[in-house]
Amino acid sequence: GLTPPNHYSQPPPAISTLRLPGTYSRSKKYAKIGLTAPEQSLGGKSLDNFSHGLAGIVIGALRPNDGPPDRNTGLPTRSANDRAVFWATFLAGNAPDIDFIFPLFLGGGQAANFKYHRGITHSLPGVLVLSAVVTLLVKLLIPRARAGTVYLWSVLSMSVAHVFLDLLTSYGTRALLPWSDERLAWDILMIIDPVVTIPMGIAFIYGRYRPLLRRRALILAGAFVLLYIGTRTYIHHDLQAQLTREISPQGKIVKSSVLPGLYGVTGWNYVVEFDDRFVLGTVSFPYRRTSEEVTKKTPQDEVIRSAIQNEDVKEFMKFASYPQITYEHTTEGYRLLITDLRFRLRGRAPFGALVLLDNKLNVIHVNLRHGGFRGTPIPEAGRQG
Repeated sequence: GLTPPNHYSQPPPAISTLRLPGTYSRSKKYAKIGLTAPEQSLGGKSLDNFSHGLAGIVIGALRPNDGPPDRNTGLPTRSANDRAVFWATFLAGNAPDIDFIFPLFLGGGQAANFKYHRGITHSLPGVLVLSAVVTLLVKLLIPRARAGTVYLWSVLSMSVAHVFLDLLTSYGTRALLPWSDERLAWDILMIIDPVVTIPMGIAFIYGRYRPLLRRRALILAGAFVLLYIGTRTYIHHDLQAQLTREISPQGKIVKSSVLPGLYGVTGWNYVVEFDDRFVLGTVSFPYRRTSEEVTKKTPQDEVIRSAIQNEDVKEFMKFASYPQITYEHTTEGYRLLITDLRFRLRGRAPFGALVLLDNKLNVIHVNLRHGGFRGTPIPEAGRQG
């Protein structure tokens, strides 16, 4: 039989004890409800930038060097184009995350991370424009490099080493902007995956000491990473199909997701949404559901409708694929918590929104959580208090 997953094995805390780092008000009114100083984050939730940079270098290694061998040592030399492509593919691999500075100029408050990150800079127009910027910068440093060559390799690196890898995670990438605001998330990789990063890092270091074998080592590392991604894609597809087949007799499925687990290739999480409930737990490959938790949805009423009309909360609701909403009534008003059931780590939610309303249902405070490993305890669904 199925057993409750570890991250739900303890009874949930009372909602009044929940805390979300974020914006902070010094008002004594908020001290009563447990708000603490912020851990405001403008950082993006991409695959880590170290991996993006290494993947860009691997892309650059696909191009054979055109520099002549050194007359004395016989070792290959690097032409202006070789050096330019190396730096361009490395910079292009990280360039889309320049969106972390957008809140400094465009505002957006604490919802800015959800509003701007993995947006236009991760789309086709963004790739084309940012690749031109990278090419210009590299040309300033290496004037003899051919602009066309640098630009084409920048586009390839940015598209594969950054946007493609981000699409493989669960966070959601709006790669179809400006035509569509849909967040694409293929749920194949964790945001940080050592199996992706370490082989490329080893190949890069090895190439520094064995320059004759540098290109071969990087290409082999890239091939290994592609094989790993392909394996995970196959496992994900198989688990998704079998989960849907097994659980569909329970009712009409609104949507379902199989999500990468924290460790290993065979352990995954899942969330299935029905009209009145969520079913979530863990599943392993070959297919076996190892845990299940049923969480009832909270029916929308005036409290919830008032909360989700707030602009910051709207941005979070666009981000959250499986929003779980709970609230309680106190003498001060209402305290409402929204978490996204896709993201959970030992019973805690890295992404969430805490909304405070007065007794007239006016929103008086919103506190957003932008990610992190501590997160917020996941409560039971429904009203409390």
